[in-house]
This record gives sequence, C-alpha cells and structure tokens, in this order.
Amino acid sequence: MACSYDLFNRLLLEQLTDPDTATSTVTSDACDLAGYEGATFAVSFGESGDTLSGSVYWSCKLTECDTSGGTYTDVADTDVIGNTSNVFGVVNAAADDDNIYCLGYRGSKRYVKVVVTATGTHSSGTIIGIYAVKGRILHGPSGQTVQGS
Repeated sequence: MACSYDLFNRLLLEQLTDPDTATSTVTSDACDLAGYEGATFAVSFGESGDTLSGSVYWSCKLTECDTSGGTYTDVADTDVIGNTSNVFGVVNAAADDDNIYCLGYRGSKRYVKVVVTATGTHSSGTIIGIYAVKGRILHGPSGQTVQGS
C-alpha cells in the first residue's frame, strides 16, 4: 500500500542543538510551540567514548517556561507522553547509546527545552543532538487554518 497521508505539511522538524561531542550537561535552545498543538522531543546519542555504568550515564528531561528567556522548570510527569515520568533516555550502558530517545509534551507552556544531564565523569564524551517534531499546526503555510490536523 502506498503512503497517502501528508505528514510533510503537518509536521515541522526543528534542530534544537547541533550534534556535537558532549562531556557535560547539554541544554537545548528553546522550542517555541506557538501555532502548534503538540510536540515530540528527540535526543540522538552516538556511541559513547566513555564506559557507561550506573555511576557514569546520561539522562534526559523536559523543562518549560512561559517566556523564552525566563526561568525554566521541570515538566510535570502528567504533561509527558510516552513515559511514566519526565526523565527519559537514561543511557547507562553500551547497549543504550547509538539510539534515539523520544518524549511527547502536552503541557501548556509556550517554550520547552531539553536538558541532557551528565552524571559522573565523561572524559571522552558522547555525540548528542536534540530535535523537536512540532505537529498539529494551527495555520498552514499560507496562513490558512489546516483542516483535519
């Protein structure tokens, strides 16, 4: 069966950080959700240059704010989709890197950031890239409301 549903005009992929080798906590740029009804956030991990363990690992979470330059707070567990808590993408073993971890957001704030926290000493680092997939756009490219989104 051929694909017949148009996702191209209904989703926007936004790069929130350039993929780069990280040895300490990474905080993404703010994702502005104005004009969208939903978003999924993705963190891409490359192969770690360090030996990951219960004391050397990465973990991801979402933070939110009403203004882009304001004080961001952790997203409540009830405002995430795809996990029972806001903490996701815990990378603490070689089998966990080289993966993409995602979490949906259904909160009410306009701006969201992803924080990837380094626990322990990461000497060689891990390549990390952070992305947002915004969907359920309220207005199409011409400024017209998108029907059926």
